[in-house]
Amino acid sequence: MRTQVGILGIGTYLPHEVRGNDWWPAETVRQWTAAKARPAAAEPPVFASDGERLASLAMAALADDPFRGARERRVMAQGMESSDMETLAAREALANAGVDPGEIDLLLGYAVCPDFLTAPNACRVHRQLGLSARCLTVGTEAACNSFLAQLALAEEMIAGGRRRFALLVQSAAFSRLLAYDQPHSAWFGDGAAAVVIGHVAEGHGVIGRSHFTSGENHRALVAGVPQRRWHEAGNTIIYNDDPGAASRMMRASLDRARHVVMEALAEAGLGPADVGFYACHQALRWLREATQAYIGMNRAATIDTFAPFASLGAANLPLVLAIADRERLLCDGQVVSMFSAGAGETCSSVVLRWGRG
Repeated sequence: MRTQVGILGIGTYLPHEVRGNDWWPAETVRQWTAAKARPAAAEPPVFASDGERLASLAMAALADDPFRGARERRVMAQGMESSDMETLAAREALANAGVDPGEIDLLLGYAVCPDFLTAPNACRVHRQLGLSARCLTVGTEAACNSFLAQLALAEEMIAGGRRRFALLVQSAAFSRLLAYDQPHSAWFGDGAAAVVIGHVAEGHGVIGRSHFTSGENHRALVAGVPQRRWHEAGNTIIYNDDPGAASRMMRASLDRARHVVMEALAEAGLGPADVGFYACHQALRWLREATQAYIGMNRAATIDTFAPFASLGAANLPLVLAIADRERLLCDGQVVSMFSAGAGETCSSVVLRWGRG
């Protein structure tokens, strides 16, 4: 019988500085609005699916808001490193899990903006936490989908008996990579999350999973030097290297979500009506609401984090779960459906029964 693997504890770190929409100069915001103004299309758009149509309607509903639904975001202190945020989140996760740092034997980390290239943040986090030298420590990279990718790897290693406890860490130091004259600079925040994974009782933990990869929109959202290679002279920023790919990726998001969520539910022998809580990666203000309705999980509880925090990349899902747990929206044995997607492009869904049993 397969060993059940689930979430034992979650930690988050959110910087103290709160940046509201009034931080951007009024003239900059006016320029964003003017740049979006376009003459009406002569012909109605052609949609390949209901998902594309609904995604386009959801985007259009926020078209007049230059901040696209974001109200505030957190910004890390100038002298702070992304690994500092990761360490603080990890300490909270370990405390909430009741797991001693010395018991962690697998550490997987992802940083949107690492302290250095070629030297994973996870190694510094390992040292800061005082983990065992025998703890396998690896940097993972799946953009905003990194948490569920980490969970997939950790589940297999723990279920297979190779490791006992895993610590999954994600950080978003977006403020280091933003050009603040661009509209999308308002859609991202800073923060970190960490999740401790381990054995849980039968009937709990991960019971369904699905993963999808497509490289057709690989250049939609990247960090680099525009019009140059990333390692050439110039400031490294987040930008759309292929605006058409960005549009296609957003239009396809609902269909991608329904595909992986339904596949993960099917593996668990469940349907949308069985889901008690829906945790969605909130890279956009409309993504949670639109995917939940399109999939038909109308009975599921959920929370929105985009308006108060903007997008924290791969930390979005753990943040949703941490807040839901704190507000007692999660209960033992409840079915939780998770969905996230990341630039590149990958998307995943994991279904679990909450709690340790």
